[in-house]
Amino acid sequence: ANNIYNLTGALISSSLNLQLNAVQDIINSGTITSTAGLTLTAGNSIVNALPAGVSGPSPVIAAMQTLSMQTANLINSG
Repeated sequence: ANNIYNLTGALISSSLNLQLNAVQDIINSGTITSTAGLTLTAGNSIVNALPAGVSGPSPVIAAMQTLSMQTANLINSG
């Protein structure tokens, strides 16, 4: 994908190893989880934060096993 957007309140989840790849950005303001391994790869940025001016539960990126994030810029406010 060029970009991956997981909006506030949205869920991306797997009981298997989950790999998300974006040419540009992965933007998460919801929940991305795996009960196995989780790999996120983005050419520009991985952002785990609510959008400016939005209130709600903190975004989550979590894995029960290995968590790997590869990117040039990482922003985590979760």
